[in-house]
Amino acid sequence: MPEMSGETQIDLATLATKADLAAAIEPLATRRELEFWGGAVNDRIDKLEARFDRFEARTEERFDAVDKRFDAVDKRFEAIDKRFDAIERQIAAMSEDIARHARAIIEHVTMSLRVIDDKYRDLPDRVAALEAER
Repeated sequence: MPEMSGETQIDLATLATKADLAAAIEPLATRRELEFWGGAVNDRIDKLEARFDRFEARTEERFDAVDKRFDAVDKRFEAIDKRFDAIERQIAAMSEDIARHARAIIEHVTMSLRVIDDKYRDLPDRVAALEAER
């Protein structure tokens, strides 16, 4: 064997041996272990995706049900609005009828008072004539 200088011997001493390298990589996972764990992780991800998909579908069904209920409420409000519109028209028509009747009553009362007024229109003259006769 050739002789090595002191520096070369020190450099060789700092290098790792095969046993050192084997001890260093021993705690690391093997390729087979990594593939096994990767498969397990993929299985869990697939299960989570399936659970999420089911949750999403149930949530969508619930929102659809809520939308249908709101649509039904909207229809009920539209029906109520139509009923109120009809009531407003009836009140307007009744108001016109009442106003027409009120005008007729006023006209009738005015005519009745006019007859009474006409009947007693000459009363002051008659009273004056009676007083003059005395």
